[in-house]
Amino acid sequence: MKTNEYRSEEETKFALWLDEAQKEGVVLNWAYEENTVLVTKELNFPQPKKLKTKIKHGEKKIQNTSYTPDFCIAINPAYAHALTPAFPKALWFGAPKDQEKGNLLPQSILLCDVKGTFDFYQKDSRYFSLIQKVIAERAGIWVEKITIPSFFLKAWLPEELRWMKNRKKPTLTKAGKSCLSFSQWVERNRWKIDGLVF
Repeated sequence: MKTNEYRSEEETKFALWLDEAQKEGVVLNWAYEENTVLVTKELNFPQPKKLKTKIKHGEKKIQNTSYTPDFCIAINPAYAHALTPAFPKALWFGAPKDQEKGNLLPQSILLCDVKGTFDFYQKDSRYFSLIQKVIAERAGIWVEKITIPSFFLKAWLPEELRWMKNRKKPTLTKAGKSCLSFSQWVERNRWKIDGLVF
């Protein structure tokens, strides 16, 4: 994974988590900034223009609005219940029902937007919240907001971020001390993971 291909440090860290999740079979596949969703269509409205001797009626265009989520993720359904704290809305928003059992079936494709923790004027948060609602209403998809580092507390911290670099003795980072490793996460969520052999 190239760290310079992402727009922020938070996206880089989330990509490390996705790489590890894919290696462990929790995530089947994922893509970065590949899927664009049309939020609003292009609009035309009449606009009178005053000339010297007459008024000319023309049209003004409002460009369409599109949105590209940071990550598109294909989740292994066996891990859906265990991943619910990390993706609380995206997994279950508009989820179809199992015709035989009547249970909800989790969404298999998730759209995620990674945000930093600092947004002083909340301009980005307000815009994103509006986009979330419009896409949910029009496409039936909830774009999950991922905030780093709190996401790692709900899932697990990738091994690469758990340990300090260039230490003679293996030393956990601050985040490594407070977050679970993948094996610890599996152990804690064994009863939620479908098909896990005990």
